[in-house]
Amino acid sequence: MLPDKLSGSRSILGSVSDFYQHRALEDTEKENDETILKLPPILQKRQQNNNINKNSNDIQSNDAAPTIPSLFSPMSKTNRRKSNMKDLMKGKKIERQKENRKLQQLLKGDRVYATREERVLKRWEEQQKEWNLMKRNIATKIGKKEEDLVITRAEEWREMIEEIDLMTKSIPSGSM
Repeated sequence: MLPDKLSGSRSILGSVSDFYQHRALEDTEKENDETILKLPPILQKRQQNNNINKNSNDIQSNDAAPTIPSLFSPMSKTNRRKSNMKDLMKGKKIERQKENRKLQQLLKGDRVYATREERVLKRWEEQQKEWNLMKRNIATKIGKKEEDLVITRAEEWREMIEEIDLMTKSIPSGSM
């Protein structure tokens, strides 16, 4: 059988926020008295630029701790991700290599079974691209919007019927 670790999408290395939390804990253990929050490289550059723009004569030191709300804002997460993109890509590459090594150790039948879901999803995405291209071409030839095509309405009808079917199956048979 296939181990659960191959099918999971969570990184072995942990998330970026876990990394920064761990680093902050290590810093507090070293200093004991003072907690200094360090910003990712992109946020440090932005803070330096803001300081220079505000007071061109009076440049503030780089050790100025950021405010707590600025650390937890949605923008800081996106900036943190941008600043660590190279490390994230390296981590993904390492994970792919580990997964490939694990797959190479499996028997051929197990390997085919282990990669089945990935191949099905890839095939589905290709089919969706082809389907959307066909709808776009038909809509331009006929002169209608894509939403007005019968194909699109048939898709919506099928999805609605599937949802209704799932809801009726979820109701216990004794309550009907």
